[in-house]
Amino acid sequence: MSLFDTFAHLSSGNKILEAEEILKKLEATELTPEQLSLVTRLHELLRQLDSNNTMGLFL
Repeated sequence: MSLFDTFAHLSSGNKILEAEEILKKLEATELTPEQLSLVTRLHELLRQLDSNNTMGLFL
């Protein structure tokens, strides 16, 4: 993996953390059951992206 790829992975990790924080704020508001389900799914997707991002640093 090139140095550029490593920085790209680290940068996307920060964006993932920011997205998680935004989702937490959304969860603190009144949401319909459907909206809450979507927020939960987004959390899952972000965790998968974060996991893939972390694994990429070791390849």
